[in-house]
Amino acid sequence: MAELLKGAPVARALTEELAARCAALRERGVVPTLAIVRVGEREDDLSYERGALKRCEKVGIEVRRVLLPADVSQDELMAAIEGINADPAVHGCLMFRPLPAGLDEDAVKSPRLHRPGQQRADRVEPRRGESNLFNQAAGGSLDAPGWTGASPQCPRFPSAPPPQITGSR
Repeated sequence: MAELLKGAPVARALTEELAARCAALRERGVVPTLAIVRVGEREDDLSYERGALKRCEKVGIEVRRVLLPADVSQDELMAAIEGINADPAVHGCLMFRPLPAGLDEDAVKSPRLHRPGQQRADRVEPRRGESNLFNQAAGGSLDAPGWTGASPQCPRFPSAPPPQITGSR
């Protein structure tokens, strides 16, 4: 027997769960804060950002937007990332990628191995949970060992048991 899984009840359950967790943090004096870093104004990034802002507002997460022009220099981008890393009030980071042409993706993506003689690039710290949208879409093939972005790796159904799949089709 087929079971119809509807997204709205799952989304509501996740929103309620996250709102309760955020409220508990606020009671302890912690204001959950997400930094959103966007370089340029790609329409798909703007759309995703609007959705992220709405979801954060619903659950009680503060958002700090770092909006940079498409022609930003690598140094300016790295300074913005360093600022996020240095800010103890920021708990997570959502960075939109791919970056515009001319910017070094490797310098801002997940941690990589440091080789002797190679200058190590500053980047979003792993503890910030930088969500690598491009890399997630690529199936994580660009990840360094041990790195997991903040984007979910698979769907979660907190309020319902997983569906039972039977049969050969």
